[in-house]
Amino acid sequence: MKGNKTSDRDSKDKNDLIRWTSFGFEFGGVVAVLCYIGYKIDTALNSSPFFLLVGFFIGFIGMIYLAYKQMNNNK
Repeated sequence: MKGNKTSDRDSKDKNDLIRWTSFGFEFGGVVAVLCYIGYKIDTALNSSPFFLLVGFFIGFIGMIYLAYKQMNNNK
């Protein structure tokens, strides 16, 4: 019985690791895509780096909010 509890805990730890690793890739991807879109808008409007920074902050704040929500759902 004791071995089963350890196995369950290891499985939960592994699932948490996979979930947060994938969230990290998602975080980076969303921020990168929004920065790229902002860069392209800046290039078209010759307003560098305003929209790039807007894209960065929207992506960063949005993903921090999602991380906060996800952490609160785990409790």
